[in-house]
Amino acid sequence: MNRLILLLAALTAVLLASCTGKTARKPGVETGSGEVPQALPGLCDGVTERNRGDKEGTVQLTVQMDFREPGGWLVLYEVEGKFSFALDSVRINRGLAEFPPRALSRGIYLLERNHEYGNRHPIILNPDEPAVVVRFSSPKFEGGFSAVSSRENEGLAAYYLKELILERRLMASKKNRSKSEQKTAFDALISRDEADLRQLRCATIAAYPGTFLAKWLTWKQDPFRTDKARFWDNLDFTDASLVRTRVMHERMQVYFQQYGQSSEDGLISCIDDIVARAKANPVVLEATLYAMLEGFSQTRYDGVCTYLLDNYIYGEGCGAPLSDAIRSRASGIRSVQVGHVPPNIRMPLLGGGTSDLYQLVENHKYTLVVFWGSWCVECQEDAPQLLSLYEKYRTRGLAVLAVGIDRDPVLWEKAVRERGYKWQNVRAAEEWKSQVSTDYHVVSTPVMLLIDAAGQIVFKSTASASEVRAYLDKHLR
Repeated sequence: MNRLILLLAALTAVLLASCTGKTARKPGVETGSGEVPQALPGLCDGVTERNRGDKEGTVQLTVQMDFREPGGWLVLYEVEGKFSFALDSVRINRGLAEFPPRALSRGIYLLERNHEYGNRHPIILNPDEPAVVVRFSSPKFEGGFSAVSSRENEGLAAYYLKELILERRLMASKKNRSKSEQKTAFDALISRDEADLRQLRCATIAAYPGTFLAKWLTWKQDPFRTDKARFWDNLDFTDASLVRTRVMHERMQVYFQQYGQSSEDGLISCIDDIVARAKANPVVLEATLYAMLEGFSQTRYDGVCTYLLDNYIYGEGCGAPLSDAIRSRASGIRSVQVGHVPPNIRMPLLGGGTSDLYQLVENHKYTLVVFWGSWCVECQEDAPQLLSLYEKYRTRGLAVLAVGIDRDPVLWEKAVRERGYKWQNVRAAEEWKSQVSTDYHVVSTPVMLLIDAAGQIVFKSTASASEVRAYLDKHLR
C-alpha cells in the first residue's frame, strides 16, 4: 500500500474553527437548528433531531466477560480520529468490569484488556444511554462482542464484524487488482463488495434510527467521492462528536490522495480548503490541526508541516486563539522536523550497553536513525538497500541507530540476525506506545531520519533507503 497515502491518512478529525467570526457551538451542548436537512442523492441519511450534534452527560459502563480466566484489567480509551487516549481502567473481578459513572460525550470509544494493543474493540457511548452493559464471549474481542443493555451497541455488534469482513475483502481485491493485468474481473468484485457495504450501512441506519450509530454510518458514506466541490457535503463540521470517530481520518486520506496532486502546493491547497469548511467548532479545529500536523510530520513534505506550524499553530492563519494544549502537542512534532534537533535516544543495546544518540552524532558526519519492525513488509524489502547504503558510507562517517518497533524480542533478534544489521540496534518493546515512538511521533514504518554532526535533522524519508542514499551521494563524498 502506498505509504504516503497511509501517512497522509495520519491527518484525521476536522479542522479550523472560529476563523470566520461565526459563533462556535459549545462542545457538550445539543446542536441543531430544528430544520430537516435535504437528503443527499445516493445517501442513506440517519441524522435526525434526536442524534444531531454533540451531547455530554453521565454514563456508567459495565462489561461482562463470559470466558475462562477473564482476570486482569480493562482499559477504556476515547477516540480522537486515528488517536486514542486512556480515560480509565478497572480491575476485572469474577468476569465483571464496572467503570464508575463519568461525564462522556457522544462517540466511538475503545475497550482493551490487559493493555493488549492488538486486542481492542470499539464501543459506542452516548449520554442518551446513561447505563450501558456489554459482553465479550471470548478473550479475543473481535467476533465475541454483544450488547446486554444498549441499543447503540446492539446495532454496533450486528454491523461491525460484517463491515470488517467486507473491508478486508475490498482491500485484498484492490491489492490484487494493482498486481494483475485482468483489471476488469477485479473491478466487478470491488463494485460488488462496495454495493454490499452500502447496503449494510443503509440497513443498519434504518434498523437503529436516532442513534449515534446511525449518524456515524451516515458520515461513513461518501456519495461525492469523485466530486471535489461536494466531497464534504454529508459531514457536519459543526458537530464535535465527529472528532470521536475515524471518519475524517479515512475521508482525508482519500481527499489528499485524489486532490493533493502529490505536491506541496496541491496539499496546502487541500489544507486550506478543509480549513475553510471546518470553521465552526474549536474542538474540531484543534483535533484536525494536530492530526494533519502529526500526519505530515511523518512524510517528506516538510514544507507542508512547516506551513501548518507557521500559519495555523503559531501564526494568525485561523484568526482566533488556540489553546495552550494544541501548541504543547505541536512543539514535540516541531523537534523532529528537518532543521531541528531531535530528542536523545538512550535505550538498552542489543548485545549490551546503552545507546546514546547525541554521542553517536558527535562522532560521525551523519547518523541515520531508522524506525523499522520485524513484521513490516516494506522494511524487509528495503533491507538490502539499507545494508548497501551502510557498507558504502560507514567508512566515510556514517553511523546507523536502528529502532525496532517490536513487542516480541525473539522475532526482533531473529530479524536483526538474518538481515545482517551490524549497526547499533535497540527495541521499542511497547511498540507505538513506547517513549521513543512518542518522542519521534512514529506511527508507521519505515521512518528514516538523517542527522548531521551539529545534531540537526537534515533529511527524512518514509519510503526507501534509496532516498537517503541519493542525499548522501550529494553531501558525503
